[in-house]
Amino acid sequence: MAATPDLIVHSPNVNDRPVNGVTVIIHATRSGKSMNPTEFEGTLNYMKQAGTASSHWVIGPEGQKARVVEDNRQAWHAGADNDNAWGIEVCQGVESDGFTDLQYDALRDVCRGYMADFGIPAIHCRTSFQPGFVGHQETDQGKSFGKSDPGALFDWNRFIDSLMTEEPEVPTVPQPTLQGALVAMANAGAIMASGTGNLLNLSDEDKAALRWVVETAEGK
Repeated sequence: MAATPDLIVHSPNVNDRPVNGVTVIIHATRSGKSMNPTEFEGTLNYMKQAGTASSHWVIGPEGQKARVVEDNRQAWHAGADNDNAWGIEVCQGVESDGFTDLQYDALRDVCRGYMADFGIPAIHCRTSFQPGFVGHQETDQGKSFGKSDPGALFDWNRFIDSLMTEEPEVPTVPQPTLQGALVAMANAGAIMASGTGNLLNLSDEDKAALRWVVETAEGK
């Protein structure tokens, strides 16, 4: 399913018909001001003006994810390619600014949504008519206008790898209860009686229960 936006700033610059393709174009905003502190807000304000441009998402330097055009409508981000591709703008004042770790994380989350919802494969394609993810500079429209985004500092290997790497699951330990504490103390007693005395052999659940007993006794 689509990523959850941090904010929604809808643009009037849309075509009221769906994208007819399986490609996502990655753009960079490029205001021309290096490390521009207002790149994100400025891009959104620009896209709110009728007759300018738009994209489906804008990603800020701190990993902010702004939804600008819904995925069932075409954004104005790549001329003729609006018909066959979704567009994502990643904030970057000038090319030498590069991209932040938080931007890569946010871009991964957004693009995994396209993979889940529309079957986009985790592939770096080289045209806007192939399934996968492509840089604006690699599209026919981008080439015709001399576009250079997202540029040489965009790490395609890192990006594609992140799409294919599952997030590790963090193990959860059940909330301790009185009954669980009694079981944990019984298990601890059994270990001590065995002569080994190694309480490290207790399960994580038992250890959590014993900590709860101690903290409760101390009034924490």
